[in-house]
Amino acid sequence: MRVSNPEKTRRCQQMVRDAIAQVDSVLERGIKHYSINLPANHYARLSGWEPPIRLSKLENSYRKNPKVAAEDLPESFVCQLEICRAQAEALLVHERLGELILNVEEREGLILRALGILPNAEKQRFGEIYTCPELRPSVIARSTEKFISALKLVAHTMNYATALAYGMLILGRVRSRKQLLQYAGRIDQLFDRITRAPSVIQALEASHPAADGTGRFVETYPGFQALFEILVAVRNQLWALKPKRSGAPFLLPQVIEAYLGPQSVVGNSLGLAILDSIVLNKLGFPVHYHLKSGVLHLEVLIQNRSVYWEVTRPSPLSFVPIAPARMLKTEELFALADNSLATLYFKGGRLKESINLYKKVLELTPASSETYNSLAACYIRMQMPKCAVKVIKHAFELELGGAEAYHNLGNAYAQMKSWPRAIQAFKKAIALKPDYVEAYNNLGFAFYRSGRAEQAIATFEAAIEIKPAYIQAHFNLGTVYLETGQYDEAVKFYRNVVRLSRKSSDTTTLAHAYYNTGQAQYRKGRLDAAIASYRKAVQTNPKHYGAWHNLGIAYRDKGLKNKAVEALEKAVTINPNLMR
Repeated sequence: MRVSNPEKTRRCQQMVRDAIAQVDSVLERGIKHYSINLPANHYARLSGWEPPIRLSKLENSYRKNPKVAAEDLPESFVCQLEICRAQAEALLVHERLGELILNVEEREGLILRALGILPNAEKQRFGEIYTCPELRPSVIARSTEKFISALKLVAHTMNYATALAYGMLILGRVRSRKQLLQYAGRIDQLFDRITRAPSVIQALEASHPAADGTGRFVETYPGFQALFEILVAVRNQLWALKPKRSGAPFLLPQVIEAYLGPQSVVGNSLGLAILDSIVLNKLGFPVHYHLKSGVLHLEVLIQNRSVYWEVTRPSPLSFVPIAPARMLKTEELFALADNSLATLYFKGGRLKESINLYKKVLELTPASSETYNSLAACYIRMQMPKCAVKVIKHAFELELGGAEAYHNLGNAYAQMKSWPRAIQAFKKAIALKPDYVEAYNNLGFAFYRSGRAEQAIATFEAAIEIKPAYIQAHFNLGTVYLETGQYDEAVKFYRNVVRLSRKSSDTTTLAHAYYNTGQAQYRKGRLDAAIASYRKAVQTNPKHYGAWHNLGIAYRDKGLKNKAVEALEKAVTINPNLMR
């Protein structure tokens, strides 16, 4: 049994108290001089943010926005941030006790964190966010409300750049702690690559806030011109790293990888705007987003003056407002990203995922008529017309209907074979948008399927008059003539389809046009012409079993038995059901 030694215990306790007092002394000195000891690109230095002298008033330590009520900060997040600060202070005490060896950089980082200064590196910030269970991706991604609330909290307690990066990475399906820290480290790598360029370093050093004799910030801050020079230097460096950066990707993980990798193309206006605004906000610049003709632009604020920043072209910074343009809220920015991802899924046939994302967009921006139309289009593609009708009618109830909504409604009714209602919807779409060729084409199809061939022909002709190169209208017009026995007219319009399809490299439509031309010629009794058309169909699409089958029949009728058998065998090989 061990017996405690009171004297030894007393000496140990005194050593700990001495170490704590020494660390306290270091922190008291550090709070007076921390501003001039910070790196040139540190957010706290650039924004003029100051921690409290001691951390007793904890809520004020981590909230830079005085408008945020205390109840808006989850107690667990406040506690986790204080734990991170206290851990830094404890490590400094351990070093004083000789239980830990730190290098200069590690010691300085711990002193700053013990003072309540949040780390500048996104990797460390993400690590602290992840210590709070309520802010982990698996929790906040469950609902749109939780997601936006969590990001607002991170923006208030850290900064907008961290919140934006965290949210956009989660949206890009980066969910695990390991993945988040990896991408946060890549953001730090890119930020350092930009801010350590000689021109940027020079601009940052020239713009440091003035300090008094103690090293603390005084009321004199850098002038507009000094801050503007930072913007110019950062913009030039972003374009110097990737001179041809404008391209297709928009998800933040892709954009980061492209900027750090060998790719010349980085991202579209959404991806570039997100990345640029993260860099700018880390440098202390507030940023607003403006959407003009589907392209994002940035408005950077310098001392309440606006500077406009194009993300897709290396044009000079401007003081001319972006017009006409719409300023986006944070929710709308994330809705735009969700909408872009949903559209990508839609094009790739991932319709269930697309539907879930469009629903999320509507939670963020309930007044988006475009999203209602996109959601309806998903349901139509999934052969769920009743769901599409429900979505469109809800949009009408919100007074968000328009030509596209009526067009989608017509498509849904057509899928239900409710031709009178489809015709009525297509007519309303055309009334709202007289040059809506797709609506004319689908109206013609609805007329045809309801037994009104003459009206179908007139409607397809109207579509062609509006858009002479509209392939689908030519094809459908040829089909109506084919099915009504007007074979010469059918051949005429199918030849138009062949001519137009060759220009557009649309081999699928081209093969069908050759096939239908062959059918018209065969019914007209022109076997040689029909055989030539069927042969062109199978040359264009060797797997077109219908063309192989009809080619075999035409060869049989010509008395070419061997060729007939060969063609029919190929048809059956492609589609064994032809044997039934």
